[in-house]
Amino acid sequence: MKKLQQKTKTKDNYLEELESVNYKTSLEAKKTLNSILRTTDKTTAMLYEQREVLEDIRNDSYTAKDNLEKSKGLTVKMKRAGKLIVIGDKVSDKLKSIFKSAPKPKQNFPSFTSPTDHAAPDSEEFPTEEKEITKETTNDVLISIRNGLKTLHSKLDKQNKELNSQNPLIQDITETNKKSSTEAEKVMKSLKKI
Repeated sequence: MKKLQQKTKTKDNYLEELESVNYKTSLEAKKTLNSILRTTDKTTAMLYEQREVLEDIRNDSYTAKDNLEKSKGLTVKMKRAGKLIVIGDKVSDKLKSIFKSAPKPKQNFPSFTSPTDHAAPDSEEFPTEEKEITKETTNDVLISIRNGLKTLHSKLDKQNKELNSQNPLIQDITETNKKSSTEAEKVMKSLKKI
């Protein structure tokens, strides 16, 4: 009779076994989510570094454009100096500078999120099985997974907004480089004629 009782599982035994399987499965899901959150933090940090690099590139492209403007002016002066009669050089320079359009102001593209935002540890650190000392139920684990998913969603939303805020910066760099390239070709042609 004892063997029969051991072989037949009660409803409670099945529930305990099912709870154990669910608990282990939810712990694995929690570990995976923890890994994803760490990766998301690294990606966010890389996005902020990318913004800094893009701002440096933009500044360099503006510097190149400014240098190109200066070289264009020097080319004009070289042409004038090559002629026999150099009358009114300074007068014509003054007139040109009066009618010259103002340079395009450098735009600032603010970051949607600041680098300090990603440094704040708002991610929930999930306990691993080794750390598990207290009795945690499957519901507790599932609730922490839900909270972790909310955190992940907000981090991904910040990343998306940061990427969208970098698009105008990239377009500005592209436009400046395109104009500079065209101007450089014109200056080179002018220099060849001298």
